[in-house]
Amino acid sequence: MGLITLAGIGSVSASGEFERMRGMHSGAHQERQEMMELRLERAVSDGRITQTEADDRYAKMQERRVSREAMHSAIEDNNYSAWISAAGDRPIAEDITADTFNKIVEAYNLREAGDYTGAREIMKGLGIEKRMHAKQGVEGPHGRNFRNK
Repeated sequence: MGLITLAGIGSVSASGEFERMRGMHSGAHQERQEMMELRLERAVSDGRITQTEADDRYAKMQERRVSREAMHSAIEDNNYSAWISAAGDRPIAEDITADTFNKIVEAYNLREAGDYTGAREIMKGLGIEKRMHAKQGVEGPHGRNFRNK
């Protein structure tokens, strides 16, 4: 009985940790969006860009957010067609085949279950690893140097 209880506590703990991390990630996206809005406001008030340019940039930012959310939902739903549609003209869409997508879904499901190491290994095997901060000049998942973009 003690082992079952401990195993249950362990899985709940892993799940709780994942949810905590997901919340932090969500908060970070929100903070970045707010910072971008402030930068756009300052650029307009400083006369560096027009309000129309700021509005266009903000609209593009919102489109990318919606696209990112749709891509995430497609992975959750294991729907490759929806993922390709949501990815649109992003460069990664050219690299992800149906087989690759299935492995991404497998990695996602492992991560959801708390197996971060298993998920990381699958992604690493696909050549898709977590990006480093762009200012560090580290190459991203497909050999693109994000510092120069």
